Amino acid sequence: MVSGAGPVSPPGVGPGAGLFTAGLFEESARLGGAALLGPVSRPFPGGPPRPGHRTWKGALSFGLGHAFCELILLAGMTHVNNLLFCVLLGMGEETLSGLLPAGQLDTLTAQFAAVTPLGIAAGLLERFSAVLFHLFATSLVFLAVARRKWLLFPAAILCHTLFNCVALLGLGLWPTELLLFALALVCAALFWRSRRWFPQSTAA
Repeated sequence: MVSGAGPVSPPGVGPGAGLFTAGLFEESARLGGAALLGPVSRPFPGGPPRPGHRTWKGALSFGLGHAFCELILLAGMTHVNNLLFCVLLGMGEETLSGLLPAGQLDTLTAQFAAVTPLGIAAGLLERFSAVLFHLFATSLVFLAVARRKWLLFPAAILCHTLFNCVALLGLGLWPTELLLFALALVCAALFWRSRRWFPQSTAA
């Protein structure tokens, strides 16, 4: 996922290619999860069937887990670093001057001073939109495996890439976040509707 600030791509890789590989990697991870969460063998001969978790509730659990792991890694760790920096800065600039190159301390201090409540709200909205999208993408991949509708897997990659490409439109922070939120609401509605598309028993 990317934020309204724009995507970050590895050196030598264009932003569009970076967004595609991000979608490919994440949806492939979902595909692996769906493959592992399939039907389980009976506990004993003649025992009750164990259909596994390729269900709507399974997609809900997996999608939320994926989304919140990403939230912890991207937002959580960033805020931990910011908090540590603020604590050290509160102890005096001389504490950080020996840890950072010349000039970088002033740049980081200016960046923190520029943080506004609206900017924080935009970041929270972006993460909420990402959670809704993860649920939708997970339902596509789980349905691809449960129903053997394999075209849903590349469809999930395409949707992921297009969702991230909103950041390339150059609309500005809030227009980008509001557009992402609108798309995320559509994704949430489709995810809710997908309950009827999952098989009642995933014996496949």
